[in-house]
Amino acid sequence: SMIENVLNLIHVSAARNKMTSLLLLIVLVSRTAAAFGPGVLPSPRRTTARGASANSGGDPPSADVSDLGLTVADLELILPVGAVELSAGGFESTSMDPRVDDAACRWSETPSEVEVSLAIPGLRGQPAACLSIECAVTTLSVTAFGRIVWSCILRGQVVPESAVFVVKENEERVPVVELSIQKANEALWGGFIESIGENSIL
Repeated sequence: SMIENVLNLIHVSAARNKMTSLLLLIVLVSRTAAAFGPGVLPSPRRTTARGASANSGGDPPSADVSDLGLTVADLELILPVGAVELSAGGFESTSMDPRVDDAACRWSETPSEVEVSLAIPGLRGQPAACLSIECAVTTLSVTAFGRIVWSCILRGQVVPESAVFVVKENEERVPVVELSIQKANEALWGGFIESIGENSIL
């Protein structure tokens, strides 16, 4: 059953990491509560090897977790920041034409950082070595030989000095700008590009 599977995972992880055991126990309790309705949790009876309750009555299934070494104080601990990491990702168009979806911007994010890969079709044939970026708090620009050829307004604010980027060339001879940058405020943006800059020429 689902409860047995989660319980087995808890037993395996208990000897390795108490925080992992806590997280899995939370999953067990929440899933069990959802299965039997609000306010209904299984009674603390020991289950048999087959997962059936030792009491043959109609009580909800139960599980013995006494061997995990967890105390009430452990269950009241506040999980540290970063114990559960949120993330998101997807593709966006780099074209100024709203009718074109080139999916040339691949992005991924956590609350503190965003990574993006730009393979702008209009840059096909341009040597990767001639490309660079200019980053401000709310904008990103791609330059070729020092001239801005593409830009966008970001969905949030970043820390410009934290930007790290490389430019490569893919199999279709399109230069790919790979960028990693820290966010100014921890939050999920749900994307990277708010709008394409008016100074874009591609």
